[in-house]
Amino acid sequence: MPATKFICPNGNKIKISECLKTCPNSQRCMFLPTLRAVANSLDRKLSEPTVTELIAGTRETYYSDDKKS
Repeated sequence: MPATKFICPNGNKIKISECLKTCPNSQRCMFLPTLRAVANSLDRKLSEPTVTELIAGTRETYYSDDKKS
């Protein structure tokens, strides 16, 4: 299931499309081109895994990084 919302620094959740149109806060938390790039990366086709995912799965990588902290 692809992501549909961003989480603002204040903890509020906002639909990605709404965030890209206009920021509900006084100023954006990130530059608009960066937010667009993140949104586009979330909308990729998941039918074929990436090379990185074949080397080490996403969850495996997440959990191993989490234990290093």
